[in-house]
Amino acid sequence: MNSTSNNYLISPFIDFMMLGGFALLTYLFILITGFGNNIDIAIWMFYLAFFVNSPHFMISYEIFYKSFPEKIGLNKQLIVGLIIPSLLFLLISVGIYYDSKKIFTFLLLSMFFLVGWHYIKQSYGCFIVYSAGNKIYYSKKEQNLIKYSLYPLWIGSFLNIFTNKNLNNYWGLEYNFPSFFSQNLLFIKIISISGFFVFLCVIINNYFRERKPPNLIALTPILIGYIWLSPIFWNNIYFYMIPFFHSLQYFLFSGTFTYNVIKKENSGLKGWIKWWGIAFILGALSFEFLPNYLDLFFSLNSKVTPHLFLISFIFFINIHHYFIDSIIWKGSNHDVRKNLLFKE
Repeated sequence: MNSTSNNYLISPFIDFMMLGGFALLTYLFILITGFGNNIDIAIWMFYLAFFVNSPHFMISYEIFYKSFPEKIGLNKQLIVGLIIPSLLFLLISVGIYYDSKKIFTFLLLSMFFLVGWHYIKQSYGCFIVYSAGNKIYYSKKEQNLIKYSLYPLWIGSFLNIFTNKNLNNYWGLEYNFPSFFSQNLLFIKIISISGFFVFLCVIINNYFRERKPPNLIALTPILIGYIWLSPIFWNNIYFYMIPFFHSLQYFLFSGTFTYNVIKKENSGLKGWIKWWGIAFILGALSFEFLPNYLDLFFSLNSKVTPHLFLISFIFFINIHHYFIDSIIWKGSNHDVRKNLLFKE
């Protein structure tokens, strides 16, 4: 799996599986066997999210706010750490007060729009960081070309939402979009994969210039990113599994980061509880117990959805998480740089 060096975060096999290997094998398994046709995958993935997806959001909050004093750009920190959550809270509060379907539909579209952005940035980041960890470097120009080559995938995945009739209800929030894009699905599919050829050219050019083949494990998040987002690879069953695999990908880096922090602090079990115990408790409260309790007493007569507070928590945390992640894993974040270490 690794054709250049043997540097890794946990182990070559585990790194490969978490970066997208498990997701890829599952996708192929579903295509071949039709697994899930008679199983309510959405329900099972919802329960799995309690243990995987929810902590993945909360650990990003811990990393961000504990690194807040680091000089990773004070203006960006203030915008992401204070202004954006304040604006989101205000908008959601107005939506709840007026029981406004328009506001919550806008928030839903914003979340959908940012999902693609977040996923391609994570695929790009995983590729660049894992390549560098294995002594394969790309120039600034090459990095920009790789990053922007993924933008058509992002745009194609967002436009695909307007063509998919299976997506018209989100936790009771019903929505309908104009059918214009449904007539142009082939065009959207072509858009979604158009940047791949740019990425391929950069990889080939880098190989001939540096005489080093790309790290195959590092290529995994790029490949799986296309399967997750491109309408060409859309599968109704697999769709519900994507957030779980995305969280596993995230855990490889957040887990390595927290492991090294705990090791340096020599805090042992107390350190794990401080990081992951808190992440699990906050995730359970934010995505399950607290919103469901509020909905039980305050959302029964809502015209938007009986899960009004649940979607409020989901929209707030998801949208804010995308902005948080956009600056956590920057090279200028010294806290992350000194704790995201590769083994040989």
